[in-house]
Amino acid sequence: MRSLVLAGSAVLFVGCATKFDAPPTLVEARAAYARIAAGPAGTQNRPLLQDAKNSLDSAEAALGTTWEYVVVDNAYLAIRKAELAEARAQLAEVVRGLNLAQQQLNDLEHPPK
Repeated sequence: MRSLVLAGSAVLFVGCATKFDAPPTLVEARAAYARIAAGPAGTQNRPLLQDAKNSLDSAEAALGTTWEYVVVDNAYLAIRKAELAEARAQLAEVVRGLNLAQQQLNDLEHPPK
């Protein structure tokens, strides 16, 4: 009887402990958002990053409900939106470097007289 009670308690404990565990997609979304927000996208692409944060917040709000697909879907969107903000920040950096290189080339080809 005692082992049956212990086994039942263990199942109840495990069930309660895992019910609100974050799905891997949400864990990934949290990490991606934190990493990208700390980089150039955090200052250069605030509106895009805010979209990612809104999706992440929606995923967090749905955590613990019976709608796990809402958590996973919003977490996935948060990851992709954050990655888009990061990619656009990287592209802007490349364009700035290209423009600087073009200006330097122009200065070398046509020095001021």
